Amino acid sequence: MRWSILLLLTVPHLLCAQVGAEFFEKKVRPVLVAQCYACHSAKAKIVQGGLRLDSREAFIRGGQSGPAVVVGDPGASLLVKVLRRQVKPAMPPWGKLPEADVAAIEEWIREGAVWPAEQASAAAHAKGKTDPEAARRHWAWQPVRKPANAAIDQLIGQKLAEKKLSANGMADAATLLRRLSVDLTGLPPSPELIREFLKDPTPERYKQVADSMLGSVAYAERWGRFWLDVTYYADTMDPNAGIPAAHAWRYRDYVVKAFQEDRPLNRFITEQIAGDLLPEESPARRNELIVATGYLALGPWTLVQADKEQLKMDVVDAQIDGIGKGLLGLTLGCARCHDHKFDPVSQREYYGLAGILASTRTVHGKWREAGVFSDINQRPLWESPEETALRLERAATQERALADVLRRIEGLEAARKQEKDKDRLKEIEGKLTALRRRQGLLDFNMPRPPVGYAVQEEERAADCQINIRGNAHQLGQAVPRTFVQAAMFGQTTPELKGSGRLELARWITDDRNPLTARVYVNRVWQNLFGTGLVKSADNFGLRGESPSHPELLDYLAVTFMEDGWSTKKLIRRIVATEAYRRASTVQKAAMEVDPENRLLWRMNRRRLEAEAIRDSVLAITGQLDRTVGGPTLPTDSLATFAPDLGKVNPPRMIVNGALPERLRNRRTVHLPVFRPALMDDLDLMNLFDFANSAQVNATRRETVVPTQALYLLNAKWLRDQSRVLARRLLDSPELADPGRVERAIALIYNRPVQTSEVSRALDFIYDAEQQSNVEDAWTLYLHSLLASNEFLFRS
Repeated sequence: MRWSILLLLTVPHLLCAQVGAEFFEKKVRPVLVAQCYACHSAKAKIVQGGLRLDSREAFIRGGQSGPAVVVGDPGASLLVKVLRRQVKPAMPPWGKLPEADVAAIEEWIREGAVWPAEQASAAAHAKGKTDPEAARRHWAWQPVRKPANAAIDQLIGQKLAEKKLSANGMADAATLLRRLSVDLTGLPPSPELIREFLKDPTPERYKQVADSMLGSVAYAERWGRFWLDVTYYADTMDPNAGIPAAHAWRYRDYVVKAFQEDRPLNRFITEQIAGDLLPEESPARRNELIVATGYLALGPWTLVQADKEQLKMDVVDAQIDGIGKGLLGLTLGCARCHDHKFDPVSQREYYGLAGILASTRTVHGKWREAGVFSDINQRPLWESPEETALRLERAATQERALADVLRRIEGLEAARKQEKDKDRLKEIEGKLTALRRRQGLLDFNMPRPPVGYAVQEEERAADCQINIRGNAHQLGQAVPRTFVQAAMFGQTTPELKGSGRLELARWITDDRNPLTARVYVNRVWQNLFGTGLVKSADNFGLRGESPSHPELLDYLAVTFMEDGWSTKKLIRRIVATEAYRRASTVQKAAMEVDPENRLLWRMNRRRLEAEAIRDSVLAITGQLDRTVGGPTLPTDSLATFAPDLGKVNPPRMIVNGALPERLRNRRTVHLPVFRPALMDDLDLMNLFDFANSAQVNATRRETVVPTQALYLLNAKWLRDQSRVLARRLLDSPELADPGRVERAIALIYNRPVQTSEVSRALDFIYDAEQQSNVEDAWTLYLHSLLASNEFLFRS
């Protein structure tokens, strides 16, 4: 009987996570208004070419030349072609648009060309704005209150009782152990732990296993990556120029260390917003606090921009957007050009926050004249005398190597001038190209004093003027620096020292702030259950979702703060509940009442994240490199650099997608992340929705597309990993073939094998052997397991 490889999708369909209304309002509509509406809107005296671009219906209908946009395909869209001057007439007629503006329009088209409705319903959005008093009564602005005499399971049980629903029973021990291991560490449990736990699956032993996982580095790496999702972390800067951020890894390592130490969230946030302003005597600790502000310093800044004033305010806007969505659950960026249309956040409050961040130096420095890096955003760090001596020794060795390369280049250039033979000239050019790459690599990798990407105070703090329509050159009145008044818990803005960042951090992390703790515990719940109590994890405003269990959300927030803002204690409390330990099986009656499982009558079955898939495969095959931290960019690969390295102005690093050997089997969190691509050389990451580093990802989008299944069935990487595992099993003489099947099931599915599985598997393997050989047959079988739903989903 043949073992059929299961397709990931039985009914392929696309669940495309569109670029939303906020992206359109911030990145697309301002360009259309400024560059197109004079000739292509209802307000134009003559609508040129019969084309209007002021509604979705109009631009899809198009004008005399046809539809302006092909939704989902920017390359085929006439609008993009004229903006890129690929066809005539090129637009706008007065000159080419900045690359960032065209790229934003392309992204908007690619992700569905969302065009938000101009008016919401009259009840929710009268005259384009929500009633201010009604907005202030919204649940998210109210103080956090702990329900009396309540616990997690009790609060969930009350909601189920109201709908007369019964909850599932507990999951079996193997399923529960896999769930716990994947959720806490992003890795599968070992066969040894499975055997041990199945012998003693008691609540006490379960808690011991949870504590062990929470104490592991693997936990810190997984949950540190969750935090990086709500930052703009990447290993390059400018999305258009690919400028390397050679020291970004220090911020990533800081985050992982903070989760390993269970640093209180209020302290963790304060360090990232204002670490450089905190008192600290230890030089090593000072380094850490400076690096922590990489939270603000690392971002998708369009550094290659002549308009530095606009660049500065665009950076401030991204910082405000990140703080709003990532920490407060607010779409603060919507108030850049006008008062927020739904939430009680005024444009003045936006620029009150902008003044704090504009008084903070983020994008500063200049391009280094001789090298391929920039000094943008860098601050020097302390190093010990021993570290200095080692660095100088390494630098001397590298300088000797560089001098040798330069001598060889000089000799070849002299030979080239005299050489007449074409074949010989071609050979010389090839050698020169390789040596110039080597020269660039040696310069890039030259040991230098340690630096970190960080912010610092401007010499003089100043209030910010309102930028009319977000234009840094059309200025209104100055606005005093302040916070969001609706979340000021009856207080006024304190006296600000310097920029005001430290006071901002203290307001965000104040126990009385109604947002911060709620937003964070909701995200932790989402990471454990697949969906938060508030589904819109980055939007707690009026246009976001209401909590499914308001009292439970507040209970979690209050106990979290009472426990010293400890993430580990919060997770420990949640995973011990019956709600977390329930089976994920479906009840027909419950599905009819609550198909989305918002009442939590079962555990959600969900697909592993991209990095969990990759890391788990490497762990299963024994290839996972557990090395923690350190530099990320592939500086030891000559193939890293383009032939024209050092000739591009401004300088940039072009990565060709080849990961060097030292990084190839590291955990995904330690691999380089590039802008605008997600992760070069890793199709699996991009296909399975790795976080987009250009935005805050409070919730990962989850697409379901046929190419995912096709990749899993045909990917050379997965086939190679299957072969590695096949060889391991075949090289275990103590195992007979049935034992090898049992071991494979334990490694990949993390459960005991079923009797029928053994016979089916062996039938398939022996049949495949007739057409190939033993190793190929086992490779094919193991590949089928790694490409199956049971591996890709955790129940």
